[in-house]
Amino acid sequence: MSIASWGVALYNVFIEELTNNKSLKMTFTPSRAGKIVVGAVFLLSLIFCLFMWQQADALIVSPARLEIEGDSGETVSSTLDLVNNQDETKTFFSSTENFEAQGETGIPHFVESQEELAAWINVKDQVILKPGERKEIPFTVNIPQDAGVGGHFAAIFWSTKPPNVERGQIAVGAKVGILVFLRVRGDIVEQGEIIEISPLAEKTVFDSLPIDLMYRFENSGNDRTKPIGELVIKNMLGREVKKIPANKKQGSVLPESIRKFFISWGRDEAEDVEKKFEEGTLYPSESFFTKVRNQMAPFAMGRYSANLSLNYGLGDKKADTQFVFWVIPWQLLTAALLVFVFVVFGGKMMLRRYNKRVIARAQKAQRQKTEE
Repeated sequence: MSIASWGVALYNVFIEELTNNKSLKMTFTPSRAGKIVVGAVFLLSLIFCLFMWQQADALIVSPARLEIEGDSGETVSSTLDLVNNQDETKTFFSSTENFEAQGETGIPHFVESQEELAAWINVKDQVILKPGERKEIPFTVNIPQDAGVGGHFAAIFWSTKPPNVERGQIAVGAKVGILVFLRVRGDIVEQGEIIEISPLAEKTVFDSLPIDLMYRFENSGNDRTKPIGELVIKNMLGREVKKIPANKKQGSVLPESIRKFFISWGRDEAEDVEKKFEEGTLYPSESFFTKVRNQMAPFAMGRYSANLSLNYGLGDKKADTQFVFWVIPWQLLTAALLVFVFVVFGGKMMLRRYNKRVIARAQKAQRQKTEE
């Protein structure tokens, strides 16, 4: 039984239990009705998610993105791979859509259009794949003579549903595909700059690591660009204490757009800082002693500078900026001060008691000697 069928069967069992359970009917109350509605919504949502997951998992398309280039009027050829990950023969239908920047997240916004790169791509309308079969699918890009110099962006999608349906019908199905980045050769304009660097915590004095930064890069050119570089952390003595990749995910910035990039000092590389920041879970509340433990390793204290240096474009242009901040682990310092006070004053008290005991013994011994 497939996952979607399992989900439907689970829903049917729920409905049957709801209609046939006499005790349920006899004790039907508004509060119970609310629970039933919530349960039904949960089951339907589960079925939908499982179904969509199953559809998306039916096909593997690679590579995730292709970077190609050519001259105006030229036809460029390339290939992509399709793998049927299902246990039955499937027919997959192709479609193309242009995409553009969506906000500053780097997530592509797909646009159905009969112009630009989506219309220049020629690929098979459909492909039949047996269970587990892999096929290399060729496609061409016919660049018009009047194509604009610079970047053009589209996606080649594959789905179990045909892209064109008769009027009155709705095609439902998940799509998977690859991103195609085309560069039309010519007078490429490369212009970019770092327009901001700031901490996600919105402060310049921190009590511990990690330090999470966000920088915004603006691409004013006519082709996509990929800023590559490092964030170098230096202490108050000017010594380098950490070097961090500035674009670990190798993200690109589309023409005439701005994109945010996230960098962290002191976090596990596997952590998704951007996702946690959006969810509001990046900075959970911590107790005093938890803070003390975290401030001990990794330890940081004093004034630091974060120096961001980027290279971008074919001409290896440069952009750089700096952010200065302080780390003052006051919880650890407070705990250390309390321990110091305890040791000093406690040591003095113990020394006094010890001296008193020594003196008392000496006096006792002297009296005994006198009496003898």
